Amino acid sequence: MAEALGRTSRWRRFLSPACVVVALAYVSWMLWGHLDDLRASIKGIVPSGIVAFVLLATISIAITTAYHATLLGKLVPSQLPRLRASSAYAVGQIVRYLPGKVWGLLYEANVLRGRADLGSITLSVLVQTMLGYGWAMMLAVTVLLGAYTRTAEPFLLLLPAAWALWLAHRKPWPWRLIANVPLLGKRLGRRPPGLGAMESLRLSGLLVFNWLPFLAGWIFLLAGSHSSSEALAFGAAYIVASIATTVLIVVPSGLVVREALFTWIGTAIGFPVSDLLLYGVVVRVILTVADLLNAGMFCAADKYRRRAARDNE
Repeated sequence: MAEALGRTSRWRRFLSPACVVVALAYVSWMLWGHLDDLRASIKGIVPSGIVAFVLLATISIAITTAYHATLLGKLVPSQLPRLRASSAYAVGQIVRYLPGKVWGLLYEANVLRGRADLGSITLSVLVQTMLGYGWAMMLAVTVLLGAYTRTAEPFLLLLPAAWALWLAHRKPWPWRLIANVPLLGKRLGRRPPGLGAMESLRLSGLLVFNWLPFLAGWIFLLAGSHSSSEALAFGAAYIVASIATTVLIVVPSGLVVREALFTWIGTAIGFPVSDLLLYGVVVRVILTVADLLNAGMFCAADKYRRRAARDNE
């Protein structure tokens, strides 16, 4: 595993700058042609909308953290305190902003040393990414279809998608799929956890509700300039851009690339370029602040738990 991560680190040094430079050139080109419109869009930002979005984004990230800690606890044989796993994962999400996503995994493995190994953590993240982003993409596409057709019928697609999500937790096919990936499967070989019906429902519920506060945050952020349906479409486009840049493990948190892709998708839908450029940056800052708040919250809770455990000894 360490050898594979080392090879990833070497080619990351070449691909990461290239991706960022291309994305930065695209954003700069779009920005140069819409400076006047951008100034007008800035005036439409309401501070209370930003505060509301920060709080809602923190809730979304906290749900992701809780899901990871719960799933990881099912993969490791030893007793793993959920708050300990949550705080390690939350801080690891901040670490990934600097050198890249891979190092967030290494940080979490170092913190949980003796309780969870790197293979279990990586497998948990892969399954979480596969199922969580699969649902998120379905949700985003449904929202965009609803905005395009101006009807609620596309949201009926979420019912079979939610059932499939529950079934994916109940049956171990995600783990088997990863196990069949050349090289990776052998390094991450773990017995699939036996999840009961209620456990599968609990994990599926976390993923189903994961992005809802985030989408609601867009309504508050764009309250002064766009309708609720348009705001949800903005949020859905941002989700698609976020998922697409997840494959760029060489780029720290999809730096600039996510904003460039969000602008491109939004332009194709018909949204103003100035709003896309502005809100792409604003939401990036909001999510960074939310990551910090989430890490602080779980670290404080874990510290209190350990202190209480020492006092009871």
